[in-house]
Amino acid sequence: MVESNLTYVFSDLMKRTAYFLGWQRRATVAEGLSGNEALHLDDMVQDGVRQFYHPPQHDARKPPHEWTFLEPIATLTAWAVDAKPVQSFTFNASSWLNGTVLVLASGTLTADMVGALVWFQETPNDTYRIFSIGGTTVVAVDPVGPSQSTSNIFSVKTTFSSATYDSSDGKTTFVVTVQSGTLIAGLVGQYVWATLSGTTAFIEITDFVSTTSFKVSGDYSAVTAGTLDVLDRLNVGMGVYRLPDDFGGIEGNLNYPANDGFAPVTVVGESQIRTGRQRSNASSRPTYAAVRPIRYIPNRIKDSVHDTKEYQRYDLLLWPPPSQTYSLLYKYNVNPQALTEKNPYHYGGAAHTQTVLASCLAVAEGFMHDDEHGEKWAAFMDRLKASVAIDENANTPESFGVQTDHSDDFELGRHGRWRHHCGHGTVMTYGGVPPT
Repeated sequence: MVESNLTYVFSDLMKRTAYFLGWQRRATVAEGLSGNEALHLDDMVQDGVRQFYHPPQHDARKPPHEWTFLEPIATLTAWAVDAKPVQSFTFNASSWLNGTVLVLASGTLTADMVGALVWFQETPNDTYRIFSIGGTTVVAVDPVGPSQSTSNIFSVKTTFSSATYDSSDGKTTFVVTVQSGTLIAGLVGQYVWATLSGTTAFIEITDFVSTTSFKVSGDYSAVTAGTLDVLDRLNVGMGVYRLPDDFGGIEGNLNYPANDGFAPVTVVGESQIRTGRQRSNASSRPTYAAVRPIRYIPNRIKDSVHDTKEYQRYDLLLWPPPSQTYSLLYKYNVNPQALTEKNPYHYGGAAHTQTVLASCLAVAEGFMHDDEHGEKWAAFMDRLKASVAIDENANTPESFGVQTDHSDDFELGRHGRWRHHCGHGTVMTYGGVPPT
């Protein structure tokens, strides 16, 4: 589907805001702006778009509006727990030396596991990074952890075959030859330790393509050789799944596909999932879910070339963990990315594009007049009211369905059901007049 050519793209917003500022539609340094002017202009446009996404209160009787176009429906593939290919290690119970060093009792460590994340069965919600390995029996982890006895680490070793960059989504598809382990869909959100053409980096897997292919963010098309080893924490066996990068909160419960006949998966607090696991973590059909933020892990990304910085992410916890692979539908709140030349379109489309521009101009007006509200702010508030009305009208049903309360109807049919049903009962009136 092609976006309407009535929609202002990023460069349009930049140029029109620059014109309002008296900069003659110059939006870049190449077009004659100074470095500071270009930075200020970008800040104003980003602030304007952000203000549109999270608008101020336009009606004292209502809370600030929440856009329906920022609440998409997504599909989660909840793969079965028996798909967990992990390497297990057992440590001596008294092996902690100064709180960070473990002596291996069983399992095999290799030098290329440095940088991997491990989790312990006793504290599965915490992760520890391997920062050094001594031979095949001693591993040092960070941060300092409690005395543990058993650990698991996921491991898949691959060699590079090819890399293809797609500018439409800003991702590179890697095709690899698997040396050990198995690539599975559950790897989305995990990291590969990549040694590519002499450069090493942690790169996050964004899409699973096949058992020999996956996608990552960024352009790695210049790579000609190397290895990509998945050495990271994997929660497949626990019923934990990584949510989308732009996830900002879940709306309502999760549903199984049509005609499955299963009840919805109820969203509860994360502590209730932990309580359920404490009783039993046997696999079955999930009935409860919870969202859990992921703790930041500093210095995890070791790539100075590509934009792979850490940011807030979320996991979805299912209980019981699935005994087979299920597809689950859910609605979530989007945390939009900033507009750029590679991400030029704002959410909402042509119907709201004039409101987005008005918001940018209102921010620019405040920049020129010490944050005082003026004509552009008033114009933005007028456009905001119009956009809210458009959003509400486009997503409000024409009918709430047949009202079948029958609390004042005394005729009961068989099996205790009301005789008059599905529109054949008493007509609803307002002020004594039937609606038209």
